[in-house]
Amino acid sequence: MTPQLRFKVFEGSWSVSTLSEVTDKITDGTHHSPQLLEKGLYKYISSKNIRNGKMLLDNVPFVSEKDHKKIYSRCDVQLNDVLLTKDGASTGNVCLNVLKEPFSMLSSVALIRGDLNVIANDFIYQFLLSPQGQKEVRAEIS
Repeated sequence: MTPQLRFKVFEGSWSVSTLSEVTDKITDGTHHSPQLLEKGLYKYISSKNIRNGKMLLDNVPFVSEKDHKKIYSRCDVQLNDVLLTKDGASTGNVCLNVLKEPFSMLSSVALIRGDLNVIANDFIYQFLLSPQGQKEVRAEIS
């Protein structure tokens, strides 16, 4: 498919790929329920913290260092990773991670990390926000 509007420096067609073909990592947060704390070093992000393209960081619970290490060992969210809600009524909400510090996530949130030699996380984020991206996310959960 060749876009109708092009910058002169680009030529040729767009290629269509699956996320698994252009990413280094796709995973989700913990599938167990750690004890939540009012204070701590490690934030615990869930689908309620991702809305309208942004991370909402008001009233975020925390988890212990022990729980965090277990969760983070398989879901090591990095700055600018794409976060996508994948469960429940909020499915399809997406944001870029703006936190520089390590944190833990619930399984209702997926981490998507693009292979930066192939695609930018910003592009994945913008696609998932688009009507076509939202349509494809919803088709996957139907």
